[in-house]
Amino acid sequence: MFGKQVGGSKRRAEEIIARDLAVSPELVPVFKALMQARREILVRIADLDRRIRVIARRHQTVRLLMITPGVGPITAMAVVAAFDDAGWFRRSSSAGPTLA
Repeated sequence: MFGKQVGGSKRRAEEIIARDLAVSPELVPVFKALMQARREILVRIADLDRRIRVIARRHQTVRLLMITPGVGPITAMAVVAAFDDAGWFRRSSSAGPTLA
């Protein structure tokens, strides 16, 4: 229904409400409610992301892992949680099979 449009899903949703749902006006309130729910979810996700970044900045090992390109706070925290004691491994190559 959304397709690929320049301007993102918000703009496309507004277009659908304004034009495409004219033939089914009973769907407009449903569609508007869904868009409101989406906005609220995006706000909540942004808040959780901020909180995760704050926690990640406080942990020295997580910060160290995050200097690796492509490693963000969630991945770094997952690695730290999985390998909380590096002393368990005699060689770095034994760490990978531990997760399998």
